[in-house]
Amino acid sequence: MEELEFTIDFTDCTMLEADGEFSVVEEIMLSEISGKDWMISTDIILSNEQMQSTMTIDLYGNKDVYITGYGTFTENVYYNDDLRFLSVWAQQYGWNIPQPTKDLILKDKNFWKHFWDILIIDSVYFDNIYGKRDIMTEKEVKKEEKNEEL
Repeated sequence: MEELEFTIDFTDCTMLEADGEFSVVEEIMLSEISGKDWMISTDIILSNEQMQSTMTIDLYGNKDVYITGYGTFTENVYYNDDLRFLSVWAQQYGWNIPQPTKDLILKDKNFWKHFWDILIIDSVYFDNIYGKRDIMTEKEVKKEEKNEEL
């Protein structure tokens, strides 16, 4: 996987303390509450030399990440890497692939469907409308490519 250069800043103290790492966040949360039914809501700023975006995300004890608010400071949002950065960050730090809430999707369905189509985000809402996507693992892709060569 290519190396993505970006920074992510959180407003939530627990996320700051844990540097966003799920296992550390979980440890902190479990020391303060009992059970895995916790949720942290935080505003984030994703940025690099070319872009800056703000989002509100909710992070859950089951590793789910929901995007509840989204704003970007670029003219062509379809070529903005902010959602790809968020998805890469989430997976590298032990969280699930982010998904926008249904309310957020309904504000700009074509925008969110684009990122669902190219596998940047997940969405139960789109899965229910269009069906589950066929996502192949890297091993399955290599096996299929090998079979096509024969």
